[in-house]
Amino acid sequence: DLRMRNEPLIEISQVKGTSETHPALSPDDEWADFEIMPYLVATDIPGEVNGSYAREAWLNGLNMAENQGFDPFAFGVVAASDSHNASSGGYEDDYWSKFGMLDAEGTMRGSVPVSTSEDGSPVYSEDAPLVTFGASGLAGVWAESNTREAIYESMRRKETFGTSGTRIKVRFFAGHDLPSLDSEGLVRESYAGGVPMGGRLFARDGKAPDFIVWASRDAHSAPLQRAQVIKG
Repeated sequence: DLRMRNEPLIEISQVKGTSETHPALSPDDEWADFEIMPYLVATDIPGEVNGSYAREAWLNGLNMAENQGFDPFAFGVVAASDSHNASSGGYEDDYWSKFGMLDAEGTMRGSVPVSTSEDGSPVYSEDAPLVTFGASGLAGVWAESNTREAIYESMRRKETFGTSGTRIKVRFFAGHDLPSLDSEGLVRESYAGGVPMGGRLFARDGKAPDFIVWASRDAHSAPLQRAQVIKG
């Protein structure tokens, strides 16, 4: 109870990489290696896999709930840029840097070549200190109004999501009385007959729940390829 009161959300993506999962934890997920930070920050020491990623924590929490009666890891997610320059989250092609003097230019980050070799292949800086950094991320919050109070209420009930920087919109509902997808009152009826992302759904006589997944692409980014639902 103490942990859930103080830590309802965790940061799943930021400039230093994602912390959703790792190939060693999700060997069947082709996207498990997306923007992994391989080292402890400011070192060349490989990071620990166990205990470092959200999917493993969620699964550990489910096991603890079944065997010990409580789940300290029932958190929701957000993402953030984690920049140190007072800017909001930006796209990779309009990156505003994290530190300024260390990564203000693509060549300094190792994402733009400094020259080309004799055969025409690109040559990147070997001294780029932040080659493993990206431009992510952004937090999504489903709030009833654009006010501090409403946003914090949404964060407290964990109706949030995180992206790696693109402005994708995602909604997710689970329940036993969800509406059909062509219903004009889809969102309203989904709240009434189920729970939204971050909510807790109780079993009903062993009946499997239904899910509604709704996603909208970022108008300034690539089309969506798929929606992937992970079962722990």
